[in-house]
Amino acid sequence: MLPRTYRLKGADIKRIFKNNKKAIGNKNIIIYFLKNEFNHPRFAVIVSSQAIKKATKRNRIKRWIKAVLYQLKDRISEGYDIIVFVKRYDSGENYKYFYETISCLLAKEQLLK
Repeated sequence: MLPRTYRLKGADIKRIFKNNKKAIGNKNIIIYFLKNEFNHPRFAVIVSSQAIKKATKRNRIKRWIKAVLYQLKDRISEGYDIIVFVKRYDSGENYKYFYETISCLLAKEQLLK
């Protein structure tokens, strides 16, 4: 579980969506990011309830993604607010898929050290 200092609050999430011009993604995941004034990254995970109807599946996906972010938090560049937005889910996707995808997308934007 991510420590409280690494979590984004509602007002910060709105600020990122309002002021953000930077996003990367693929057909299933979009990662929004914006520079912050802290010396550590902060995260939020959003899973679309329109795409994934069952709450148990949405919560499982959130747990997987939070675990991925927890593992990557020391490798992610300092001073970024990052929102991981899951817009689709295929039944074959698992923790390993999310780890590889998120790592690849962050590396593509040079957000990994």
